[in-house]
Amino acid sequence: MSAGISRKELKRDELVDATLDAGRWIERHGRTAGVAALLVVVAGLGFLGWRWNAERREARAAESLAEGERLYRKAEETGFPKADVERALESFGRAVELGGTGPAGRLAGYWHGAALHRLGREAEAAAELERIYASPATPPTLAGSAKALAAEALAAAGQREPAAALLEELAAADPEIFPADQALAALASLREQSGDTAGARQARQSILDRFPGRSTAADARERLGS
Repeated sequence: MSAGISRKELKRDELVDATLDAGRWIERHGRTAGVAALLVVVAGLGFLGWRWNAERREARAAESLAEGERLYRKAEETGFPKADVERALESFGRAVELGGTGPAGRLAGYWHGAALHRLGREAEAAAELERIYASPATPPTLAGSAKALAAEALAAAGQREPAAALLEELAAADPEIFPADQALAALASLREQSGDTAGARQARQSILDRFPGRSTAADARERLGS
């Protein structure tokens, strides 16, 4: 360029050159650029589709969970007839399958375990409940309830030491994820059933020492004769 070209003209020429360079790049790589743009659009649509499908599954899981709870409560009112509990179990199972690790799926897993326990299928109940309380995604209070019910299922299956270990964990949890005094009361009963009177007394004394104002303390005091 000649020395007489102004700064304004120079800037304009640079802009033209840049535009031409971009145009040439698009001519050479137009197919690649088009594919990349298409992939971005497809990925966006795919994400929206995935999100819509996930929300739909969660909604269906919540519906199955609600149906299972309704059937379970109805069964509870009539003494838990096996056929009624099995119908509730089926609804809970559907909710678990649809909900996966989502909120409805986790809560359905707890009730699925409860129904299995009610049907006397203790090993299955304990395994299902362990899946719930062992997951870091499970809210603490739900994990605590699942662990307490798993202890009950294990005890019913004759596995008293694993059941006692779960109850001890609940009693020691800080902050509480299940009423610690209730865990200690259940532990005392379990120790008593095993013939471990010293362990039962220790658990009841812990209730008096730690929770003197709770309802379980009155029973513990009476049983200890204090």
